[in-house]
Amino acid sequence: MKIIIVICTLLEVAWKSNAQFGASDWFLNYFPTMGPWSQWSPCNRGIQTRRRCDSHGKCSSVQQRCLELPEWSSWSYWGPCVRGQQARRRCDQRGHCEEGYRTCRVTPRWSSWTNWGPCAQGTHTRRRCDEELKCVSEYKPCLQDLNESRPQ
Repeated sequence: MKIIIVICTLLEVAWKSNAQFGASDWFLNYFPTMGPWSQWSPCNRGIQTRRRCDSHGKCSSVQQRCLELPEWSSWSYWGPCVRGQQARRRCDQRGHCEEGYRTCRVTPRWSSWTNWGPCAQGTHTRRRCDEELKCVSEYKPCLQDLNESRPQ
């Protein structure tokens, strides 16, 4: 125990005397100080690492297990409204994808109107259909029938 006290006392005396002469770096040459720990690295295959270096440039590192969370891409744009739903998609770095859905109001896309058909039973008819082949018709009276039915 006496030896430890003597050594500590000698170190303290040397430290104080060298500090008076501006030569306190001798202590650091023999007893390097450790720098701060770096940030943890990103999780790679379930392991992440951090390190620190001492004043002599000697570095040490530690590792820990980590849960590797997927890095997802941005969501795609919403797709077209089909049967009242829209879909979008995103994928992670491993190729696993997920889809998101939302309801939407179905606005049918109509074809162009057909040409007016011939006069039949006093009316002309034309039609148009949506993507699901639901069709609507439009009617107008035949003008030639009106001219024929007018008294002269």
